[in-house]
Amino acid sequence: MSGGAVTATGRAKGETPRIQPGAPVPADRGGARCLLFPVQWEEPFGMVMIEDMACGTPVVALRGGAVAEVVADGVTGYIADHPAELPELLGRLDRLDAAACRRRVADLFDVDRLGSGYTAVYRQVLERRAAAATARVTDLDQLRRDYGDLDAARDRRYQRDHRRSGRTGRAPLSRHTGRPAEPSESAGAA
Repeated sequence: MSGGAVTATGRAKGETPRIQPGAPVPADRGGARCLLFPVQWEEPFGMVMIEDMACGTPVVALRGGAVAEVVADGVTGYIADHPAELPELLGRLDRLDAAACRRRVADLFDVDRLGSGYTAVYRQVLERRAAAATARVTDLDQLRRDYGDLDAARDRRYQRDHRRSGRTGRAPLSRHTGRPAEPSESAGAA
């Protein structure tokens, strides 16, 4: 882009930011020719890009993270694979339509659409968990059917051994809790 001027609208070091968290998006953001987004890390969502596109401002960005999800290359902005490509893409901004930027945000990032998307994901997770819990209960019931007779046989053997030893009283506590019986617990009513 020869002879073109670039005006930075961001803040200088030490300057108080004009945009505060939770504050409305300033009206002048829609007056920018583009948002230059040369971020070279995996941007997880791209809220800044979405906010500018909602104001009708196209985005020129490096590929990575959520950029390809947010920007429709050649429609709402341009996506570069290398920083050296950015100046050429800035020269093509007059081919982009501000209304297309706003429309993409309304179509993809509308609160109702995002909310229904989250609701669908939560439903899927809950349905999978319910199915897994049902399967576990079914498996447990099957185990009880398959091995229940072993419990009954063990109980009969215990009662028989208990009668032969001549002990009286109730079964040692360890029979119910799984911990070793104390000598006083298994001595009976002596």
